[in-house]
Amino acid sequence: MPTKQIQSVFIYCFSLAFAILFFNKLGAQSREVLRYEIDAKRGGMTYTSRDALPRGREFKRLDSSYYVGWMFEGTYKFEHAADFIGFRMAADQLEKASQLLEKDFKSQIRSRTADALTYIKTMQYHRDWDYIAYCLMQCYSNMEMPDKVWKLLQRCKKNDLQDEFYLDTYSYLAWTVHRNRFYTSSKYAFLRNSIDENERYANKLLDSCILKIRRDAQLNKTIFSADFEKEKMPGVWHYKSILFSYQLNIESGAHYYEKLRSTAYFPENNFATFCAIQGKFAEAEANYNIAKEQDAGDKRMKEPFYYSSIINTYKNENKSGIEELKDLIKANGSTPGFGWYNLRHNSRKYISVPPWGKIITILQHRF
Repeated sequence: MPTKQIQSVFIYCFSLAFAILFFNKLGAQSREVLRYEIDAKRGGMTYTSRDALPRGREFKRLDSSYYVGWMFEGTYKFEHAADFIGFRMAADQLEKASQLLEKDFKSQIRSRTADALTYIKTMQYHRDWDYIAYCLMQCYSNMEMPDKVWKLLQRCKKNDLQDEFYLDTYSYLAWTVHRNRFYTSSKYAFLRNSIDENERYANKLLDSCILKIRRDAQLNKTIFSADFEKEKMPGVWHYKSILFSYQLNIESGAHYYEKLRSTAYFPENNFATFCAIQGKFAEAEANYNIAKEQDAGDKRMKEPFYYSSIINTYKNENKSGIEELKDLIKANGSTPGFGWYNLRHNSRKYISVPPWGKIITILQHRF
């Protein structure tokens, strides 16, 4: 090839490379400006803001490669979801948000420090990942996709946030095992091969949660509170009390309920059921009634209403229980779990009533 042609090709390639670098730099600068604008506009917003949906869509139009728009549209749809389609639509947005956040800010998410000033620089990314993952997990759970719940929580384990506000990774791992304890590894790879093995595994995961809290406390006591461990531990006790109740380990269950009683997180509804399985129906009813008053407006099935209607059945006050459930259906409409209300007041055989009589008989023989 003649020398002049070689020079021309070299100049062309150099010019092309320079142009690509130049426009990439311009694009990066433009993207930084847009992201700064998005961050400024989201400044006064919360995850549950009324304008989260339009703002989320606006942010996506400004920069669809930035996770924030996907996050706000996804969290809005999650907060308003009431059926499979709603949770699926929310999950689509949240999945994209989680992928983009990890892609661009993985090092920020995974940073751990005892220095408050250093933590402040990454705190927003930690908080965003925390809520995105929590909402996405709840979507998968409501769609009965435990394998996806498990996979997401494994990502959370790797990111290892030093302060999980919404998430509680190891506790939710334990709950996922416990909730699917009747299955084996042939259905879900994360399970063991018997109910007893699954329950032991769930309990070990809760023990791992305790270890994480203690490890996190070493960093967070200088940033958040010297009582960080004390403030976080009731979450573990909550799940311990559930596991032991299901296992009919009354002594251990009572131990953790008593530990919770001294905190602001005593679960009146769960404790009522704990009383009911022991045949303490008057105490159960009293605690269900307290739980009804504590209702925080959750659109999903409200257990204290459902289970207290069963107490009404044992008292031969079916009409009272049925009317209360009808009123609840009318007030809440078709929401996750509402079918149990219909089952409860439409079935003369009461096919959805927990076999407390059978449980009590088992207890009498066991203890």
